[in-house]
Amino acid sequence: MKKLAAILGVVVLVGVLGWMFIPVKLDGNADQTNQAQAMAEMRVILAAITEFHKDRGKYPDRLDELALPRAEGQTAFLKDATNVKDPWGSPYIYRSSPPGFVLYSAGPNRRDDSQGNDDLSANPR
Repeated sequence: MKKLAAILGVVVLVGVLGWMFIPVKLDGNADQTNQAQAMAEMRVILAAITEFHKDRGKYPDRLDELALPRAEGQTAFLKDATNVKDPWGSPYIYRSSPPGFVLYSAGPNRRDDSQGNDDLSANPR
């Protein structure tokens, strides 16, 4: 009986320790996953901006303009462009700045650090 209680105690202790330390590891993986997702989404947005530029001869003033149909009346440049948010729930930051534009995510801290700190940039080079 004492052996069973000792084994049960060890199992509970291992479970508690695992519960305390595993979430830290999972949070790190989630952040990497969110960063990868943000970069992939920004590549899609960049492609839509490029197509908009080819079609209209200018860059959009705002991302929601990507929801407009193309000149030939085809589908929109980017479906659901009116509410494009990064994996952390913040809108992607887009600024038309002739002769080009800037596109980035505020990142995990959700603050626009003007592409500094943890902001993720997808600007064309």
